[in-house]
Amino acid sequence: MRNFLMGGVKGLVVAGLGLGAASYLVPARVTAPSVQSAPAPEAAAPEAVAPEVAVPEVAEQTAPASAQTEAQPAPPALPQVEPATEPAADPAAEASAEPEPAPAPSEALLDPAPEQSTGAKVATPPQPGDALQTPTISADPAPDATALDAPSLARPLGATPLQAFAAPFAGAGGKPLFAIVLLDTGAVDIDRAVWASLPLPVSFAVDPESPTAAEAMALYRAAGKEVIILPTSLPAGAQASDVETSLAAYQAMLPESVAVMSDPVSGFQDDRELASLVVPAIGAQGRGVLLFDKGLNSAAQIAQRDGIPYAMISKMIDTGGESVTVMRRYLDRAVFKAAQDGATVVMGQTLPGTLSALTEWSLEGRAGDVTLAPISALMQPPQ
Repeated sequence: MRNFLMGGVKGLVVAGLGLGAASYLVPARVTAPSVQSAPAPEAAAPEAVAPEVAVPEVAEQTAPASAQTEAQPAPPALPQVEPATEPAADPAAEASAEPEPAPAPSEALLDPAPEQSTGAKVATPPQPGDALQTPTISADPAPDATALDAPSLARPLGATPLQAFAAPFAGAGGKPLFAIVLLDTGAVDIDRAVWASLPLPVSFAVDPESPTAAEAMALYRAAGKEVIILPTSLPAGAQASDVETSLAAYQAMLPESVAVMSDPVSGFQDDRELASLVVPAIGAQGRGVLLFDKGLNSAAQIAQRDGIPYAMISKMIDTGGESVTVMRRYLDRAVFKAAQDGATVVMGQTLPGTLSALTEWSLEGRAGDVTLAPISALMQPPQ
């Protein structure tokens, strides 16, 4: 009987334990889906990745196939998060790439390849502007301004001053040559612009030691007239070194002169010793010698002997205050001499009366019987 009672008690205990275990297991199955449904919305968030991995593991251990189907909507949320992050990363990359072409517009001119490969560089407007400004800036200094200054000083290679600074001359035209030389007096009231505009191929003799010598040469040369050096400080008995120094200084003062003239009062032409030094030095400079047709004229003999170009003045028309009528008569006589010798040279001064005489004679006198020419046209090397 005791054993029967003990067995009954054990049976009740086992039954109670079984019921308790059964009651414990049944609610666990009911609550499992609610636990799985809670992390599902958390998986839709872009950063909730850990709950998505844990849900399938619980479903495999306790839940049936229905629990797995509820956990499946979470994976589609992952591809939705990834494309959302990709476009956000592209603007950042483009924003970091945009400032690269802006600070270097000049690089587009040196290397056009980046413009073709990157669309943003092609669309930027500063690059076409820079490309247009660059040729204009480079074209401004192209012209070399120094090559156009003082064209008369650009002597052709191998040309002498007599050749380089000679006034244009078309030729004799079958008539005797007639040259007019005018002595620039250097007076303060002289209007050199009027004399330079004289419509005759006159040549001007200028004292190189005059304070207005450079100004006079520039004005006459600009008008197409020839300039002659008239030295006034070559004393008798000068040494060869003195002559060379003086002529070099005269040449520097009047560089565009074509000849050197003997002074009409105290020149070098009648001093044979001085002429033997001056005439060869003039010829060495490549200039001609202008002399007066009077006296022994040792300078003309030396020029003839050494083959130096020279010309002779036959008449001065205004040495004693002659009137306009008298000066016109002198000019007509010079035309007659030119017909006899084939060429002649007359000389006057920059005086008001001389200007009137030359103007009237060129219009009403015998100027049509000769060919008016610059002094260089008569200074051919002796034959």
